Amino acid sequence: MKLARIALTATAVIAFATAAAAQQKNLRVGLSEDPDVLDPVLSRTGIASSILMSVCDTLLNWDPQRNVVPGLAESWSWAPDNLSLTLNLRKGVVFHDGTPFNAEAVKVNLDRARLLPESARKADIAQVKNVVVKDPYTVVLELTSPAVPLLTALTDRIGFILSPKAIAENGLNVGRNPVCTGPYKFVERVAQDRVVVERFPGYWDKDKYFLDRITFRIIVDASVRLANLQSGDIDILERLEPGDLKRLQSDPKLRVVKIDTGGYFSMVVNTSTTEPAGKTILGQDARAREALDWAIDRKAINDVVYDGQFIVGNQPAPPGSDRKSTRLNSSHGY
Repeated sequence: MKLARIALTATAVIAFATAAAAQQKNLRVGLSEDPDVLDPVLSRTGIASSILMSVCDTLLNWDPQRNVVPGLAESWSWAPDNLSLTLNLRKGVVFHDGTPFNAEAVKVNLDRARLLPESARKADIAQVKNVVVKDPYTVVLELTSPAVPLLTALTDRIGFILSPKAIAENGLNVGRNPVCTGPYKFVERVAQDRVVVERFPGYWDKDKYFLDRITFRIIVDASVRLANLQSGDIDILERLEPGDLKRLQSDPKLRVVKIDTGGYFSMVVNTSTTEPAGKTILGQDARAREALDWAIDRKAINDVVYDGQFIVGNQPAPPGSDRKSTRLNSSHGY
């Protein structure tokens, strides 16, 4: 598959009711779609990851400048030949079921991501040939070849660490009640309606989290989602329609936040020589793809379809991303 140079970089737009959000500790978030399974290894939707970020810690994180920073792994180092990555794990962390977090738990999760037949994460961890427990809080990832994007992958779904006890007891059904080490623990899920999490008192960094409960409400229709925000039935709205932005910016009861992200809309062209879908002029002739690229008026699409709210470009990385950030971000995608 070949990615044509056609992209609009997304601007994340979140609107929230200022008074309600400031006064209460039970946050209600309106989501635009129902997540699939809440299992980082089996999930294929970005919205599931958004919810799991409240429930699960990742091995590594990244800061607002897109630098990789510590998470459940306090530090890391590459071997001189770059064929292994050593993770030094945080001590004193427990899962929501009381199981201690340690190197064995990391091995169980990473082996599950790379070896489980049903895993949707195999491509993310393909260069890891073995996961070695060096001691209770040190894990070594042995690689088939150097893999710098692996650091970024560990900030995402293969970096979410589930309780090995929960995995052993529930197998492929562990996503029905995900048990992690995050600041909030899973309470309930009602399909097409809501997902509820509440604060975990045993969290290792609990002083940074003040909300008692978060309810993710599934409101697919954009107009209904907006009406719920305006009426005060939800506190934060995810995925605001660009055409509604200017109207909400003039509402004193609401606040709109815009953040340039690594998300983007793209057109992907199949260039396979073996698959029927790739055996087309567009798939086999680079000149046809270049002509398509030049024919697309990105500014017109942005102005007409997205009310001028997105960034017009020809690559996923938004302006302001340095070379390091762009390289690390290259492994992200849903």
